[in-house]
Amino acid sequence: MSLNKSGSTKISIEIAPGLHQLRTPMNTPGLSFVMPYLFEYSEGLILFDAGYGTKNATSALELELKNLGYKVSDINMFLVSHAHPDHLGMVGWLKEKVPHLNLVMHAREKEWLKDRWFKDNNWEERSNRWLLKHGITQEEIDIDYPTDSKGKIAGSKLNLKWAFDQLKGMLSSQNSDGNWRRSFEMNILPDRTVEDEEILEIGDWRLQAIWTPGHTPGHLCLYDSNNKMMLTGDHVLPKITPNVSLHVEDEATQRSPLAEYIASLKRTAAFGGILGLPAHEYNIENLANRCDFLVHHHQERLEEILVSIGEGAVTAAEISSRVKWNTRSFKEFSIWQKRSALGETLAHLTVLEHDERVSKFEDEFIRWEKN
Repeated sequence: MSLNKSGSTKISIEIAPGLHQLRTPMNTPGLSFVMPYLFEYSEGLILFDAGYGTKNATSALELELKNLGYKVSDINMFLVSHAHPDHLGMVGWLKEKVPHLNLVMHAREKEWLKDRWFKDNNWEERSNRWLLKHGITQEEIDIDYPTDSKGKIAGSKLNLKWAFDQLKGMLSSQNSDGNWRRSFEMNILPDRTVEDEEILEIGDWRLQAIWTPGHTPGHLCLYDSNNKMMLTGDHVLPKITPNVSLHVEDEATQRSPLAEYIASLKRTAAFGGILGLPAHEYNIENLANRCDFLVHHHQERLEEILVSIGEGAVTAAEISSRVKWNTRSFKEFSIWQKRSALGETLAHLTVLEHDERVSKFEDEFIRWEKN
């Protein structure tokens, strides 16, 4: 089986007979493309993940299908690893092109999708208020887009940097992915859901659904026992560490994303040193080894978080500012990067709290201290 290293000039490769690894572009720091997977069978095609719903991404998918001798209308089923825009964002366009298309995801991801996108359209505003409670300042939020005191985008405040970035995003098709957060609206629920270990028998393909919560509550991997390979979505990536964050809705339900993720990694590692086919970067030659590495990374990060608390009571934002991030310092992050970093910090703090190594209390902010 071929390995599609990130320096390859190939747009698509055949991983196994009838399985093709594609690419659609994205403009996210550190990640330049999504890798969808295309399964051929007698009655058409199955697509696993797709990419953003931008013109660049949809055009790339159409071209790659054409190069393989297919059209978008040949796709019968769209399986998604999880409901993030770089995986699911193309679904509206796909449904428009292929009305009979079946959208399939894990049952838990459907519930999360409904809770996050269908209950109201104010997740970002609620999240901003939640950030303030954990020590992020209103000034930090306003740097990226102006808001009022309730966390709503304020028309009366003019932030020139924000306005320029929005205008640039609208005018430049090359940078259209950069504006996905302003345009993404998820209003399509799956036509079918799958449960953990359910077998999808489609033509000669026998794909086992593996529920791997952590990155999202209903993240889905697919295991192909015939070829000894697993499609891992964002659950396991070969180089970067997938974001595992606590969000505003998780705090209310007492979910522990990191505990889920570590358990999911150990379960995935039990499949052995098989080929891992991720959604980003390049293929994973030994999936078990990569899972073991990620478990070890999070164990080290738990200790780093503990040290970063210091001797007093501090907010998660203060702790995040002391953590060594791989790209640059916390203070240089955009508000969306700070949201992710703070979410990761809180995910680790939640595990430490469960282990009774830290405690939290609330005054003006939510603060953490070592036991």
